[in-house]
This record gives sequence, C-alpha cells and structure tokens, in this order.
Amino acid sequence: MPSLLLVVFILQILIHLVNTVGAQAINDLVTSVFYSPSPYPHAPGKLLTGVATCAQQLWTLYNKLPTSTRDSVLESNKLRDKVLLLKRELMATSSQDEFAKWAKLRRQHDKAVAQYEEKANSLKSFQSSFTQATTVLRWLGTNGLRFMLQFWFARRPMFWIPRGWLPGYVEFLMAFPRAPRGSVSIQIWGIACATVVQMVGAAVAAGWILVREKKVTGKAKMGMQADSRAARGEKKEFLKTLLFTLGPLLLPKLIGYYRAYRAKARSEPVPVRPLPPYVFTALNILSVSCLFALISTLPNFAPENIFQVTSSRLQTPNDVLFTRLSYLRPDNKLTQVDELLKPRIASIDARCLYLYYGPSIVAYCPFCLSDEPMSYFWYAVPMILFPHMLHLVALGAATSSAIGGKEGNRWRTSAVMLGVGLAVSECYVTGASDFKANARVVRAEDLNHFHWNMRIWRGIGIAVADATLAGFLWASSTNRLFVVPPTAAERMETATRVLENARGRMAALGIIRNVVLRDEGLRRKTEGYWRKEGQVMSEVMDEREVVEGMRSALGSGRVNISQVEEDARRFADGLVISPSGVQQQPL
Repeated sequence: MPSLLLVVFILQILIHLVNTVGAQAINDLVTSVFYSPSPYPHAPGKLLTGVATCAQQLWTLYNKLPTSTRDSVLESNKLRDKVLLLKRELMATSSQDEFAKWAKLRRQHDKAVAQYEEKANSLKSFQSSFTQATTVLRWLGTNGLRFMLQFWFARRPMFWIPRGWLPGYVEFLMAFPRAPRGSVSIQIWGIACATVVQMVGAAVAAGWILVREKKVTGKAKMGMQADSRAARGEKKEFLKTLLFTLGPLLLPKLIGYYRAYRAKARSEPVPVRPLPPYVFTALNILSVSCLFALISTLPNFAPENIFQVTSSRLQTPNDVLFTRLSYLRPDNKLTQVDELLKPRIASIDARCLYLYYGPSIVAYCPFCLSDEPMSYFWYAVPMILFPHMLHLVALGAATSSAIGGKEGNRWRTSAVMLGVGLAVSECYVTGASDFKANARVVRAEDLNHFHWNMRIWRGIGIAVADATLAGFLWASSTNRLFVVPPTAAERMETATRVLENARGRMAALGIIRNVVLRDEGLRRKTEGYWRKEGQVMSEVMDEREVVEGMRSALGSGRVNISQVEEDARRFADGLVISPSGVQQQPL
C-alpha cells in the first residue's frame, strides 16, 4: 500500500497541474474533440480532427473503442470530407463559364452540408452530457479525493515532531484540526505539499522563460518583454511563497533561540548598567553619519537631470532637448557641462548611459564610449566607492578601542563586513543591471532614473546600517541584549577582589575592637552600654503583654524552638570554617 504522505503529495501535484492548465482548458481538451464550431457560417458545428495533437490522440483512442457514438462520428467524418471536397470543386468551377456544372456542385454541396448539420446536431446532447461528466470526474479525481482523504484520515498523524522543537501554539497549529498534539495533520501536510509544488512550478516556469529569453535576439527579444514581465511576476510570487513556506519554520526557531538566550541570561544574571561615556561618543559618531546619509538623499544635493527638468523623452532630438535646456539657464546660454554633454548624448544608448551613471561620468570620462558600456562602469567605480569609504571610516572610528572601548571593538568585524557588503552590493547592482531598459520607454514619466534612485537607496542603506549598529552597541553596552557572561578568570578575579575588601574591613574591625578593649575609658563606656542594654531588655521581657505573646506563640506552635536552635547552630557552624574547608567541632 502506498504511503499516505506520497499519496497526498502526488494528489497536490495533480491539482496544481489542473489549476495551472485550467479546468476549462481540460474540459475543452476532452470535449472539443467531439464538437467545435463549423467553418461554414450556416452550420452550427462540426467534429474536430486537427485542432490539437492531444485532442486528436484522445479522439482517435475513443473512436477505437466500441462506444455508442462511434458510428455517428465515422459517418460525420465522411460527410465532412465530402463537404470539403465539394467545396474545393465548387471554388475551382466558374459560375459564368460552366454554370450547369457549378449549379450541380452547388446542389450537392448544400445537400452534404445539410446532412452534416443534422449529424452534428444529433451529437450536441452527447457533447453536453460528456462535458458535465468530465467536469464531475475531474472534480472527484482532484478536490473530491483530497476532501475525502482529509476527512477520513483527520485523526491520523502524518509524522511526529520531535519534542521541544516547536512552541506549544505551533504544535497546536501543526496538529489542526483533529490530529494528536505533537504531530502533523493531513490538512497541514497537504498545505505544505501544495506550497512546495507551487513554488517549484513557479521556479520551473521562470527558468523556462529565462532560457527562452536568452535564445531570442533582435526583434524577437523585443517581443518577449511581456513574457519577461510575467517571469518577474512569477519570481515575486516565488519569493512570496518561499517566505510563507519557510516563515512558519524559521519563526519558531528564532523564538526558541530568543528563549534560550533569555534563560541563559537569567541563569547568569548581569545587572543593567548606565551607558558608558566612551560608548556615548561612538553613538554620536554613528548618529552624525546617519544624519549625513539621510541629508545626501535630498534633491538639493543631487546632480541635475536634464531630462527631468525639461520633461523630455529619451527620443527627443538633441537640438530640441538642449534648446529647452538653454531656456532654463541664465542669459539662455548653456553651461560648460551642457556643452560637454551635448555631443556625448546624441544617441539613445548614450542617453541610457546618462540616466544610468549620471551627468558627471558621461561628461568627464576621457576614454568612455557608448559602444563599450563597461568603460563607464570602471570610470564610475571610484565615485561609487567614495561614500562607502567615508562610511567605513565612521564605522571604524565608532568601533575602535580608543573611542568605543571594549564594547565598541566587539562589533568591529560585523561593522566592517556590513560596510563592505553595502559597497559590494551597489557595485554589483550597477554592473549587473540593464542600462538599456529605458530605450523602450516612450513616455518621460516612465523613465527609470537609475543614478538618482541609487543615490537615494545608498543614503537610506547607510542610515539604516548606522542606526542598526548604534542600537546593537547601545543594547550590548548597557547589558540589555547580547550580554557576554564573564569568563572563569574574570569571575575569580572579581571574587578575589571582593574577598580582599571584606578581609580588610574585618581586619579594621578587629583593630577597632582591640583599641576599645585596651583603652580604659572606651572599655567603661562599652560595659556601661551593655549593662544598660541588659536592664532595658529585662524590663521589656517582664511586661505582661510580652509574656502573654511569648506564651501564645510557644503554645500554638507558631514558633518551633528546635528548628530555631538548628538554624542557629548551622549559622554558627557556617561562620567558623577552617582553611581546609572542614568545619571546626564545637568545644
């Protein structure tokens, strides 16, 4: 007997195929082989023989079986061939030169069409019944079977989850609705299988489209843009499906790690402390870096985009573009940069490079050519890396031992990796993206101003990185999160320091007591204090209320004298300990 896990998985694959191809498409695939509209405007329908290869094979297989419509279909096919033959002869005969022959063929053709229509009409009822039966069988074979399995095996666990892997509420969801707690129900297993099948199907479809795109060049590639957009949409759906699939699995793990961290923090408690002054300086450096990064995203600090200020399309003639630009300049004269740009952005590719790398790269690059777009990239790399280098300087200063201390130096490696990762990511995106994407854009508002958009994303990325690092640094330096427990050597050093302090206090107390006992005046004051203390306590103990309270406590059993004596003995034994750790016996 096949495994229920495998049966559910195969069933989900079948349902996915049905949903991908479409239920109506499957019905048409089966039923259209029996009936389809006639090519003749006066005929209601005809049988198919060559619409689709799969339909032809299914129709041939069906007609080989001893079915009730086999003879009618064969007769209809013969009538169809006769109609086509007469139609061909009728079209080849002139109605003026050979009118008698043409009229005879016309009568034969009309008679054959009438017989064909009668035969086709007789198959309509069968086609309707067959369509309904196909729909019912398709539903019963897919969703109906799925519902039956989920109802019949609702209490059966698909497999068991190891104890402690997931939180309690996740185990409840995994066993929903009626499976045993700690197991995975058939409903949840079916959802997981459907998600994986959909994810793999989307990946295969996207990969197939990408392979087809690589094989297409020139005009054919232009015609594949719709498929490219569909592939991007499928990629987004793939990522969304991946998130919804892995999210329920990764989220409990993260919660478990957090709980383990909290349990470790409770087992080795470290008190929260104020923010150290040197960490405050490091946080100020990160705050200033974050502020400058956000300010750099403002439009006032961005280079001028001549296509945006003139509201021009990429296909606008060069003279018209710079004439519009001259009206915006003082005294209607182009600037030096405008004069440099005018001959360099005459072609569509050059204008795409302008929107991709910005005006300074296109205007001042001495060796760049629009036929070699990578030359612009290599010239732009130093300018791309410059803000990231300044960011790395700020990160290095904030996490250095001289400014951030031990707490800041702890995050130095992570900060450097974060800064380098941002720089490498921007270089990769700039080098891997298609700069010719704007060549197909017709409207000015649809242009992708890549250089200006990248400046905004760069500032936001640096600001988010600085804010995240500042938060981690603040939490770790105040012992709120990411607490590193002290090592055994550090704990021993702390304990030794505390013991030495206590020993010094005990020695000082012994010296004071020795002085008190040796001095006659101090000794008399001490004796007088204790003599008066004894008198006061004796008077208090002789009062009636105190005596009645003591009798009530001892008589009711609220005070256990033996337990009090035992606690006092243990306390005294704990105070008197020999250097070897063995308690001294009482004298």
